[in-house]
Amino acid sequence: MSMSYPLTIYRDINSITQPEMSKKLLDRKLTNLVRTGATVVASANPGCSVQLEAGLRLTGKPVRVAHPISLLAEAFRRANSYPRGKLQGEAASN
Repeated sequence: MSMSYPLTIYRDINSITQPEMSKKLLDRKLTNLVRTGATVVASANPGCSVQLEAGLRLTGKPVRVAHPISLLAEAFRRANSYPRGKLQGEAASN
């Protein structure tokens, strides 16, 4: 869900120079995001993450915005917390 770097700079500038347009873009993004039913959104761009978090807070929707690397690290930590051969869907080792 993260925007590309040039678009983010353009959008950040427009949030100051054209706040109505910036709000419309955020509203559209939030509407589409909420429709998915997602509980976590990955965003590698700090500016995008801050804007999404602020917008989601206003909607009251319990959606977490996280950096993709943070999500990957969490997945590795969860995987390492299971005994070998006990991961979901993994056959037990002999």
